[in-house]
Amino acid sequence: MIKKTGSIIILTIVLLACGGGSIADPNDPEQLKSKISELANEVQILIGEAKCTDNNQCSAIAMGNKACGGPSFYLPYSTLNTDTNALEQLAKEHRDLSSQYNKVTGMMSDCAFVTAPPVACVNERCEAQ
Repeated sequence: MIKKTGSIIILTIVLLACGGGSIADPNDPEQLKSKISELANEVQILIGEAKCTDNNQCSAIAMGNKACGGPSFYLPYSTLNTDTNALEQLAKEHRDLSSQYNKVTGMMSDCAFVTAPPVACVNERCEAQ
């Protein structure tokens, strides 16, 4: 509980320092790209080392957005020490901004459906298999 509360406090500080998550011009590809990168870093910080003690503590979160729809990739994380609500919110914002970036830039993709990988606790860390 203390670790989750600490994660929330750190996440709040990061979001406030970054201007509350808003971008001045949602049609500016450079601003979108910068914010998408920032969100990816925030997600990585929140996931941390993805420490686990068994497979049931491991999951994967959808990230990015292909031009044809659907996530670009998945990141493994641990439910043991990760604030899953904050993670889901950041990942959703990352997906939404990635979709906006694709629209603004006319991005194309291979349209291949990317499924969530199986995840497991390997050497006390959640990993995609």
